[in-house]
Amino acid sequence: MSYLEDFRQRIERDDYQGFLELWEEFCAGEETDPHELINILEEISSSRFAHRFGAYAETALPLWEKIPDPDLAYAVLCLILDIETTNSPGLAEITYATLEERYGDHPNFAEKIRLIGLRNNVSFQGALRNYDLLSHLEKGAFVYHTGGWGVGEVMQVSLVREELLIEFESVPGTKVVGFENAFSNLIPIPSQHFLARRFGNADKLEEEARKDPVAVIRQLLKDLGPKTAAEIKEELCDLVIPAADWTKWWQAARGKIKKDTHIATPASVREPFSLREEEVSHAHRLRIALGNAHGHEQAILTIYNFSRDFPEVLRDQEMQQVIEARMGEILGDPSLILRLQATAFLEEFLGKHPTPKMDQLVASAEDLPSIVLSIGIVAFKKRVLTAIRRARADWKELLLEIFFSLPQSALRDYLLKELTSEEEARNALIKRLSLLLETPIRHAQLFVWCFQRAVAANSDMPLSGKEEIYRWFESFLTLFHQVEHVPEYRELAKKMHAIVIAERFELVRELLKGSPVEFAREFLLLISKCHSFSAHDQKILQSLVAVAHPALGHEKKERSALSSSEEGVIWTTEGGYKKVHERMEHIGTVETVDNAREIELAREHGDLRENAEYKAALERRSRLQSELKMLSGQLQRARIMSAADVQAAEVGKGCIVELKTSDGESVTYTLLGPWDAEPDQHILSYQSKFAHAMTGLKVGESFTYGDKEFEVVKLRSYFEEANISGV
Repeated sequence: MSYLEDFRQRIERDDYQGFLELWEEFCAGEETDPHELINILEEISSSRFAHRFGAYAETALPLWEKIPDPDLAYAVLCLILDIETTNSPGLAEITYATLEERYGDHPNFAEKIRLIGLRNNVSFQGALRNYDLLSHLEKGAFVYHTGGWGVGEVMQVSLVREELLIEFESVPGTKVVGFENAFSNLIPIPSQHFLARRFGNADKLEEEARKDPVAVIRQLLKDLGPKTAAEIKEELCDLVIPAADWTKWWQAARGKIKKDTHIATPASVREPFSLREEEVSHAHRLRIALGNAHGHEQAILTIYNFSRDFPEVLRDQEMQQVIEARMGEILGDPSLILRLQATAFLEEFLGKHPTPKMDQLVASAEDLPSIVLSIGIVAFKKRVLTAIRRARADWKELLLEIFFSLPQSALRDYLLKELTSEEEARNALIKRLSLLLETPIRHAQLFVWCFQRAVAANSDMPLSGKEEIYRWFESFLTLFHQVEHVPEYRELAKKMHAIVIAERFELVRELLKGSPVEFAREFLLLISKCHSFSAHDQKILQSLVAVAHPALGHEKKERSALSSSEEGVIWTTEGGYKKVHERMEHIGTVETVDNAREIELAREHGDLRENAEYKAALERRSRLQSELKMLSGQLQRARIMSAADVQAAEVGKGCIVELKTSDGESVTYTLLGPWDAEPDQHILSYQSKFAHAMTGLKVGESFTYGDKEFEVVKLRSYFEEANISGV
């Protein structure tokens, strides 16, 4: 299709004269490629040259006459009629003859010829496409509205009134559409088209999507063209698959799509899924991927992934020989890490090289912990670990070192089993675990894994007796306090918080039953330092301690009563209260009105399903309504702070706190309500984590936040500083 690109270049350069010269050259050719001709005519019809070229469209008729395939010839003539502007008698005669041959025996043929303009031959541009539409229009037929109304189902057709009754998916009610409007805006779609099925019987399509998701995705791509994952979701989520089920359905569907030989799966989420012109076997894809692999490491990973996901590639004898040859090359590499992985693959997938081969490689290897960590594939790590257990006299020391280094929990299960299988190894493990309990931050991820195993019912973890579990929990809370403000441990901190509050604090309830009062007192101290626990969490945890140890509950009674009386109150200054009140007024009188105009303007663009501006306007309305509701609720709980509400003897709301850091630096903070906070000006919310860390402290007392220690050196009231007597 060498001419197509040349035509595109002239259209892009707005070179109409050059375009006509190229067209003349193209038409003079002895042979015609109908596919190329169709592509060129489609390019012209959507270009700025379409109207000017209309007078020359008939010059394509000699090329049309040479096309032997009747369907391709019809497609070419249809495009010529879409572009032409001459309405010549000769072209009218050809058009009529073509339609008579195709539709002559259909009912109302003569009436439809009149409707498309071929009776008087004054104007019949688009005649073939318009007749195709008329022949398609009958009750129950489906169409697509290019003006934004989406898919529609024909309810009634009247040739006399020259109008249709259609129910569209994106506009309410049944719409009357005249034929002239229909010719300009409607595209016929077959009843088995994806869009027709979705509109006509979404329940049936959902049933099929659940049974055979690949078939539905394949049809979607065939009928709508390449789509990204986000675009596929837009076409299916809620319209076919309920939103609540989407994530689970798509995860399962994507795994099956990946294995389908007709669908090309993209490398990134921004790229589209598409249908291949021809089915491509997984063995062929593996050959291509291996050809593009850079180095032995990438080749191993590529072969492993294909063998795991598409085991049929290993049944292809030719492909098996290719894989064995590549693994043979890798076995000759000086890198022990690569040779171990190649051996592991040959053992696991091809049954080649019995275990002595792996044992031989491991037996004389140095620095095996580092080697195991360097292997990226977990299944291969496991094979090396089992070889170490068989072939090394020092396996206990090696597996213990690896246990404290590996991130994969599945491999920890295997290592724990082996390290507790013999008394000597178990004693060595207990010694290391005792050190871990003293300094859990050194292996934070491993500590949490061990903690969960230790507190589990019927635990096989060493150091999991009742008294020892108290030590585990104290270390757990100590670690939680250490990691909760460290960015690299953000996910671990979330996990630790979830462990404590799971099943309505069930773990804590069980632990406190029969616990020593010393542990309960230490527990209260530790949870008070963990600022990730909300005020509600803290209250529940303190209540659980009070149930188990009533004496400790009385110790906290006065403080708890104060906390209870202020629970839910939002303290603020008069300025903070005014700021929130003004914000609510602005939302109600300005932003909501502007948003209503946005919605109305967006509605006028039509096709609400595909209308990004309409969706954005609705989302803004939802945000404004949510913010207004939230602020209204907060104002109802707000209390304006006065001088009488500030107790400057200890750190709390309304205080100005002067601190000295461990390196001698002085810094001053004002603790006010969340609406008054301006961190850049050192004005903090009394609800912030940093404020919580110092709340209740007096002058001379210290606290730790993050990796710094602070001492309270001076306290005074905000109202005293501002010379405010109170309101």
